[in-house]
Amino acid sequence: MATFKDTTYRVQTDIIENENDINIENGAMYLNNNKLKIHINNEIKEVTGIDLTKTSQLVNDGDNGISHFITLEDLPSNLILYSTNVASGINGYYKLVNSITDPNYNTTAVDIPTGTITTTDQFIAGLITSANLIVGNPGVFNITTIGNIIKISGSGTAEFYFKAFKRTSAGVETLVATSSATLPVTNTGYTEFSASGIWNDGIFSSTDTIVLKYYANRISGGSNPSYQFQFGGATPVRTLVPIPVAVIPLLIIQEYANNAAALAAGLKVGNLYHTAGNAKVVI
Repeated sequence: MATFKDTTYRVQTDIIENENDINIENGAMYLNNNKLKIHINNEIKEVTGIDLTKTSQLVNDGDNGISHFITLEDLPSNLILYSTNVASGINGYYKLVNSITDPNYNTTAVDIPTGTITTTDQFIAGLITSANLIVGNPGVFNITTIGNIIKISGSGTAEFYFKAFKRTSAGVETLVATSSATLPVTNTGYTEFSASGIWNDGIFSSTDTIVLKYYANRISGGSNPSYQFQFGGATPVRTLVPIPVAVIPLLIIQEYANNAAALAAGLKVGNLYHTAGNAKVVI
């Protein structure tokens, strides 16, 4: 993949027989004699090693018999859900947001006590998203929750797991995933936990939401322990939901203006990406 810096490109979709016939201010990429060329500051650079396909070679399904195209359904995504301590307005649930820029995200980490763990399958906390995060059938995939936890009292230990549900606007919840349990948590300093499960059910409508519920299992021995989760901050409790782009109804494409971290990584879309200046993406 080529990297082009500090240059705005426009693409000529037709084949240019003579590059002197076009007037270019900031540079362009175009086809000339069936070869991809880049015109920058009156200099012409030829890109080699590319097998180009003319539109005349395409059949009515967009395939030339050699190239293979992907559809929106093939594109991966990674919906990330962040736990917060903000009341959702639905009794018993905190808000579950899908961006660290959400105003409900805890920018400063907060400690969320579990209470004393005394039994198995003990409910710890419930969280709920807004509606319209998923529309359609997201398929079968691994859902994973990662975050920090600390033991604050007791000589005994516990393990933790979560369940994911689809919830309708009428409040009907359908179980879509149950995770495995974490390792027994023994640390008296914050340590990372992880639990994963298989999501395998549910066609979502635009009014449905995602619910996560955290549970604990008391492990025999010692006195009853209590713990704290860490919501928000730099290392938040978060849930990775790797669903197809096709079932995400609202895709947000951001402009990164002089954002050092974003520009250093490169805003990558399609075959070209900028690594300096303002990066704008149009689909």
